[in-house]
Amino acid sequence: MMKAVKFVRVLSVAVTILCATTSGLQSQAPSDTTALAQSGARDGAEAAKSVSTGGWFAGGLASGLIGPWGLLIVVPTANGSTIAPRSVRSAKPDSTWVYAEAFDRAFAKRVRQKRRTAAFTGNLIISVPVVIFAAAFSDR
Repeated sequence: MMKAVKFVRVLSVAVTILCATTSGLQSQAPSDTTALAQSGARDGAEAAKSVSTGGWFAGGLASGLIGPWGLLIVVPTANGSTIAPRSVRSAKPDSTWVYAEAFDRAFAKRVRQKRRTAAFTGNLIISVPVVIFAAAFSDR
């Protein structure tokens, strides 16, 4: 009978320690996850600054030849373009999946924004003079 009582006490102490350890881990995990996600998003947005958008600007210039309707072609194309952030993120191979997902999301969002802006600006540089020229020389 004494052995059973000692076993129950040892078991209850072990369960108490396990619960205390588990609750401590659970309270720390969200803050660590949030910090990793914020760090990944910040690094992803920073890495996107170095991505060139010259080709998208040139595409905007070319689409400007058909006037503002070129925006209907080039801006959605820039928005739906494929982005490969994993090649940029390879500098940190030891990163966790939380960091990697946040990095990828922020990188893709910023690159798409840069591409849309470049395509829109390129289109406006050509399409505004085209529209003005067409309006000036149109038959009334």
